[in-house]
Amino acid sequence: MNNQTIKPNNKEKKDEVKNLESDVLHKQIQDLNNQLAEANQAKLRTLADYQNLVKRVEKEKQDWVKFASEGLLLRLLDIVDNLDRAAIFVHDKGLQMIHGQLRQMLTEYGVKEIEVLGKEFDPSFMECLDKAKGELNKVVETKQKGYMLHDKVLRPAKVVVGQ
Repeated sequence: MNNQTIKPNNKEKKDEVKNLESDVLHKQIQDLNNQLAEANQAKLRTLADYQNLVKRVEKEKQDWVKFASEGLLLRLLDIVDNLDRAAIFVHDKGLQMIHGQLRQMLTEYGVKEIEVLGKEFDPSFMECLDKAKGELNKVVETKQKGYMLHDKVLRPAKVVVGQ
């Protein structure tokens, strides 16, 4: 009978050990599944970060190409100003033709004049040089034309504002 009492005890112990082993294995499987889910989330975040980086680099490259000529165009605006002043006093068809070609070229490169006369003063696009009689905060005179390059101010307009 001693052997019989030992055997059921051993069987119970074996079942208990199996249950403990099973619980440990289930816990390990659950931990591994959690780690796998975290790794998948990290992979997705890394992929999204990479895609955002590619988009940002592409946009920066496009902006660089778009605004690469900014310095040259800014210098050409001084020539346009001089041609504008010369056209007032010299009525020469050749001068008008060159002036028109230069303005056309600037337009093709994305340069456009900022229209300010009679508009509300906006410091984002204008620089106030003086105040004069006129409608409050409205531009009454343009001292120097302002220009945009695409969606960026290339040169602010220098204006006189009414008070």
